[in-house]
Amino acid sequence: MRQEVRLSQHNQSRSLETAPSIAGPIEQEAIAGGFRKRARNIAIPTFCWLFDCHLVYSFDHSLLPDSLRCTGKSADAILPPFMKLDPSYQALASDFLATHRSTLREERLEAELIRIQHISANVASLANKRVLDLGCGSAKNMDSHWNPIGRLWQRWIRPKEFARFQPWYCRILQEAGAQPVGIDIRRNAGERFESHAMDLSDPKALERFPDESFDHANNYFLTVPKNSMHARSGTSPSIWLSLAWKHRFDNYNQAKERGIPLEDIPKFYERQNWKRMWAINDGIFLQVQRLLKEGGVYTLAEFAYRKKKGALVREKQIPQSLRPQPLPRSRSGRGAGSSTKSVREKIQTQA
Repeated sequence: MRQEVRLSQHNQSRSLETAPSIAGPIEQEAIAGGFRKRARNIAIPTFCWLFDCHLVYSFDHSLLPDSLRCTGKSADAILPPFMKLDPSYQALASDFLATHRSTLREERLEAELIRIQHISANVASLANKRVLDLGCGSAKNMDSHWNPIGRLWQRWIRPKEFARFQPWYCRILQEAGAQPVGIDIRRNAGERFESHAMDLSDPKALERFPDESFDHANNYFLTVPKNSMHARSGTSPSIWLSLAWKHRFDNYNQAKERGIPLEDIPKFYERQNWKRMWAINDGIFLQVQRLLKEGGVYTLAEFAYRKKKGALVREKQIPQSLRPQPLPRSRSGRGAGSSTKSVREKIQTQA
């Protein structure tokens, strides 16, 4: 009996001695695998950032190779979105993107060209047109970070991300031969177009311009109307930060007077700021109606209005993208076409 106990203790001590030699290679392999994964996660984005390759935008559609069509995608899905616009806009987009490739995203160029196309069918008709851009953005937004290291990161590591608030709409119009007038709360001293620094939350800000002094006007995301998809989704426009900072004490005093509970104060602030923003949007709408010439177009959020007989009349909705959109899916998980087909089959069987 004593001999069996000694043998079991000897086997346990032996297993403990041999355990590190068995677990060592496994742990080392796990550590090496984690290191390779981290290195891959760092190397791939760095490679994509250094060698940012794009399609050549100046090719003919008929020269599209068959190898691209063998991927299962349509030609519309492969081509850049702005290649589906008017040929004059295609040339403008190619030249403009070649000049600003390091800081301009294709999605931003696509959105601006869609809005410009709604005020003019081709580039030639934009010549000498005065276009008012409300909340045009500023080049100083790129260096808005409070930390010097953050500003260095913005400028050199992620230039496209933090250059999206620059006045691209006015720059494209300037390149097309128009006469853009940009208004922003920040200055645009180094730009070639006419610019003004003013606070558009002031209802008298646009009174300095005479009646019917602009051919077209644009308000991309400075304010949004109540029926906009941004208002329905709760996406706050660019004037939101200015309103929240300017009226922070007013919101606090109103919440204190009404006895709003502490947990409901953020929602109360949000409701108050939305009301102020809609009032500002309505005031800007009336001012733009006064400033536009007869037949001028006002692009507000995703809507386009045209001045007819002295009033702005809504015409059509501006698409957010020219990219192919997926079909809406039914609750069963199938596409809209399959669900419609199944409903049609049920009606036929019942008949």
